[in-house]
Amino acid sequence: LATQLSETDTQALQTLSQRFQLTPNTFLQAAWALMLAHYARSHEVLFGVTVAGRPTDLPGVETALGLIINSLPIRVQVRPDKPVLDILRGLLYHNLELRQYEYFPLVRIQALSGLARGQALFQHLFVFENAPVDPTLRGEREVLNIVGAPHRSHSNYPLTAVFVPGPEFHLQITYDVHRFEAGVVERMLGHFRTLLEQLIRRPEARLGAVPMLTSAEQRLI
Repeated sequence: LATQLSETDTQALQTLSQRFQLTPNTFLQAAWALMLAHYARSHEVLFGVTVAGRPTDLPGVETALGLIINSLPIRVQVRPDKPVLDILRGLLYHNLELRQYEYFPLVRIQALSGLARGQALFQHLFVFENAPVDPTLRGEREVLNIVGAPHRSHSNYPLTAVFVPGPEFHLQITYDVHRFEAGVVERMLGHFRTLLEQLIRRPEARLGAVPMLTSAEQRLI
């Protein structure tokens, strides 16, 4: 299931990221963490994030072929009395801190976590796709032109949230049909989008004042 962030909100997201020296990814992760906190009624949530696995200080790493991405757990504190900017800046710090572990195998993190063998560190994966397109593919003479290609991502996790930058941010959730109904995931996507829109429009509000319900749900209540 997928939806799009409006062009206006996407542009506002880019502007706010520059204004507060943050990244669009931090806004997306904050909205996801807030949604999980509401669902779990908890002030602390944990989910998996993907990292490049290509340390910039390694010579020639950008020319290496192959899928080197890794998945790592990220823990987020969600305190209703804290300003939105606090969680955004905290997420930026955590993501920067994760870089030093981006090529550390998840199986070793699992062993160090103290969890029982076979118990997953997290149940869902958060993917922010910002891989650059090779300029040579945008030459004046295009031999191959692909249009209207749907974006598909699969993982072995019950839930995978995928976000792709563009003029209108692409927001997508893939899920295990044996564990979730389509209507449940559709509501989840609506809640996430609502939270993201509110974070963009009210970045200086307190977390507890950021609504999650869609306008249709508010009218129903």
